Amino acid sequence: MDSRSLAKAKNPRETQTEIKTIHPFLIYIHHFIHACAVLLTEISQKTGYSNRQIQTAVNGPVTPQKHRQHHNLLTIKTPDRRRLKEWLQTGRNRYIPICRLRYHLPPPLNNHGDVALNRALQELGGRSVFRPRRLPLTDQQKAARKAWSIRQLELRPRPVHWEFVHFSDETWVKADFMWKQRAILFDDEDPENIPDFAVKKRSKMTTTALQRTGIPVLRFPAYAPDLAPIENLWPWLKAWMEDNFDIQAMGSQELRPVIQAAWDAIPGDLLLRLAHSMPERLQKCIQKEGNYIDY
Repeated sequence: MDSRSLAKAKNPRETQTEIKTIHPFLIYIHHFIHACAVLLTEISQKTGYSNRQIQTAVNGPVTPQKHRQHHNLLTIKTPDRRRLKEWLQTGRNRYIPICRLRYHLPPPLNNHGDVALNRALQELGGRSVFRPRRLPLTDQQKAARKAWSIRQLELRPRPVHWEFVHFSDETWVKADFMWKQRAILFDDEDPENIPDFAVKKRSKMTTTALQRTGIPVLRFPAYAPDLAPIENLWPWLKAWMEDNFDIQAMGSQELRPVIQAAWDAIPGDLLLRLAHSMPERLQKCIQKEGNYIDY
């Protein structure tokens, strides 16, 4: 049955009501389609693209979707691994924490994730270790420590003599409860040949200031932190800061007045006890043939 026969079969009143109901929607749809066609035609004329291209651009995503390549994203190829090792062995890059390594790497190394970087370091023989306070002593270094101890014990045999010696040193204060610095070492590296890794530093600023004022300098032998009593002062200072301030929540600028307050809080009797311990330190070093002492 066609539409005309269906219209005749219906009640004329029902047919009229249906037409009146549908007619406004038909007019709206007609005008909408006409407006869209006109709009597409105008855009096509101004841009030079076809109506099909315009419809695809309107209905599609804002940016084109990239097709992911099916390759192992957790593996760093050999050339990039070689560049990674060379970069870590340059300057102070080895002291960057592994968890932040990808944010400091140059391109294209920074395109790799944490898992790929950790796997590459393991394959290269790299590991994160604490910066040591003591390195193994050679026979020459032991002999130098013993000779220095003998000479200083002859010059200043009594504890009171060391009250007139001013000890100088430097340490790092970080918002980290470990108070230790990590570094990335490789299996084929010698820690003694790594700059800034061994504890054998001397501040140029302090040395220059002492030379200008003419103050005589008592030079310690290499690898002698156990012979310097000021090394025992840093744990007390850092413990005082942790007990009195929330240093984990502080930045570098906020730590400065805290460090000064801790320095001012050092008791005088502690400084005297450390200075008076020098003769005993020297005697122990001589007895152990220049080896490290427990102090």
